[in-house]
Amino acid sequence: MKEKTSILVVVVAVFLSAIFVLTGCGGSGGGGGDDPAPEAPSPYLLFYGDNTNPDTSGDGLFKIQDGALWLLRTINSSGKSQVQDFTPFGEKFIFSACNVLGCEPWITDGTPAGTTLLVNLNLIGDSNPQEYTLFDGAIYFAADDGVHGVELWRTDGTEVGTVLVKNIGIENDSLLPLRLINGDPHDLTVFGDHLYFVANDVDYQGYGTGVELWRSDGTEAGTVIVKNVAIEDPNNLPNDPDTPIDSSPNQLTVFNGALYFVATDGRYGTERYGIELWKSDGTEANTNIVKDIGIDPVTNLLPYDALPEQLTAFDGELYFFADDGTTGFEPWRTDGTEVNTVQVANVGIDASGPFPTTPDNLTYWTEVQSWLFFTADNGFSGVEPWRSDGLSTSIVLDINPFAGNSVVPGRDDVFTTLNGQLLFFANDGTHGFEPWLSDGTFLGTRLLADIYSTPINNPTTADGLAFLADYQRRSYFTANDGFTGREIWTTDGTTVGTRVLKDIGPDYESGYSDAFGLRVLDGWLFFSAFDGGINDHGVEMWQTLGNRTDTRLVEDLNPGAQNDGVLKAVPLPLP
Repeated sequence: MKEKTSILVVVVAVFLSAIFVLTGCGGSGGGGGDDPAPEAPSPYLLFYGDNTNPDTSGDGLFKIQDGALWLLRTINSSGKSQVQDFTPFGEKFIFSACNVLGCEPWITDGTPAGTTLLVNLNLIGDSNPQEYTLFDGAIYFAADDGVHGVELWRTDGTEVGTVLVKNIGIENDSLLPLRLINGDPHDLTVFGDHLYFVANDVDYQGYGTGVELWRSDGTEAGTVIVKNVAIEDPNNLPNDPDTPIDSSPNQLTVFNGALYFVATDGRYGTERYGIELWKSDGTEANTNIVKDIGIDPVTNLLPYDALPEQLTAFDGELYFFADDGTTGFEPWRTDGTEVNTVQVANVGIDASGPFPTTPDNLTYWTEVQSWLFFTADNGFSGVEPWRSDGLSTSIVLDINPFAGNSVVPGRDDVFTTLNGQLLFFANDGTHGFEPWLSDGTFLGTRLLADIYSTPINNPTTADGLAFLADYQRRSYFTANDGFTGREIWTTDGTTVGTRVLKDIGPDYESGYSDAFGLRVLDGWLFFSAFDGGINDHGVEMWQTLGNRTDTRLVEDLNPGAQNDGVLKAVPLPLP
């Protein structure tokens, strides 16, 4: 393992995930008209790792560059540094890490000298920075400085330029010890020329509007509530009229020149809407409900929660699932107007009376060519794959006609795409959960491969099956065939082309590790794995060209049996 000491000038080409960044850095060059042009920057991967023994201490930020591992900074010499949340910022990256000073924001330019603590926000504990979001040339995030509670901050990448935007939840600073009041900004979303988020302005006396939608232009004066959607009832004398009611906006989605979100308008009276779909242009006057979908089927007056979810843009409209109180939880679409907010189809028919009980088991939309695919239960076929173009909605195939559900209800990774077709896991009642492929037609939906083909094969869940990434027109996923353990598999969409990448964990041991997501660098696919057995290297970085021969360990970063060189961070705040 090499440690580089020269300072590099970084030019960034971004490709990142929660624990990964693809960027570039090259050597520093001198001036002069006759000097040769500097070499193009070489890309690298950033990851959370450890090269000490034992692996419970001394870890930090590493990178892979030019085929070698490099240590950028040992962040915590006495415990886990929990490096995570790399966010590009110009030619640098903001990330979170923990050491003796707590869990705080850090910054790196891809060099050892340029990898430093950005600022120690919380002098008595962890600031636990969350939701780094680039807006108007700065990074915004939520953090707790130990004085104001969890509030909105921004940084220009310097310690002096890291400032509190606004203390939304006000404390009583005359009391000691100080009781922190959290504004708790979350769901940071850029829309137009403002940053939108959800926050709670209730102060230490209990006054405020509750959890509502806010916006900010980056200044304290320009950080304001958009609208108090959930209004208290001033005439409801048995209750305190000053008690805030939360509208609890969620699922903030930018679509067609507006910000859509799901919220409730309050908890009193017969004229309240309940939990419905709203939209806003950023002004109070134009923040309104799209349509009151949920109507009490008995009185036609009492509010009924439509509970919209999974907002997805498709073909110029916004699709979602909602319950109107009569037909149950069904697919809907809208162009943003009340008249054109309509049910796509009544998939689960239930004529037993009001408040239908048939579970539709709707899961996340997946767009493939001119169709939106989803899973649903129509009441007699079980949970199966469906498709819709907004006008025509139909079941793709009743894959498991005798034993109920063919797909696992409630999972958000049911579907993916592969070369213009739908790739998914399903159980036909005979082969167990296996990969399937569909072009959206009855005849074009087929079992791709029977991976787990032992004589006793009746799994009840899709355990071990998970999509990972696409690489060179192939899909990579994890599976357990009963012999190799949980390993990485790959498919090109054909049965003969569906195979285990390599049996990394010997015998029945599982080799795949989710410490590092699959990412591409210099034509190679990188991932973390555990090889076990006699040559146990612990969880380390591996690379592949998509075949068994060219799938190999990059380097044993942390030598010793079961000493992990690649680590997985625990999300902040720490438990």
